[in-house]
Amino acid sequence: MTMPLTRTSAIEVVDCEGRRVMVPLYALAIAHERQTEQSYFSGIEQIQHMVGRHFGLTVEALRSSRREKHLVRARHIAMYLAHEITELSTPQIGRRFGDRDHSSVLHGIKRVRDLLGTDAKVKADVEFLRAQIRAKITV
Repeated sequence: MTMPLTRTSAIEVVDCEGRRVMVPLYALAIAHERQTEQSYFSGIEQIQHMVGRHFGLTVEALRSSRREKHLVRARHIAMYLAHEITELSTPQIGRRFGDRDHSSVLHGIKRVRDLLGTDAKVKADVEFLRAQIRAKITV
């Protein structure tokens, strides 16, 4: 049985000067959630950088509204990998890709999934990038 987290629940910790202080558990939970989300966002930025470098594009180009075929393909692959590697929602991923709607992210993910079964080049690119990204990111 777990105890409900209330505003009165707290733990005693020692600060950097050796003083004992009471820290509310809800404050620790909020701080942890923010830290986790920040690590996912930095993970997306690393994914964007690595995908951009692989395809000879800038991160700004991946986030842009440009719709050239090679750019859209790279953007979709980056969204797919961000969805697969991080635990962020599609709206959160969309915000990191030029403030795109979650349905645009879902479309990109579906497009890459479909291509993985039919396009050997896309499959090779995704597998290479996935291995490279997982080696660098611990999210």
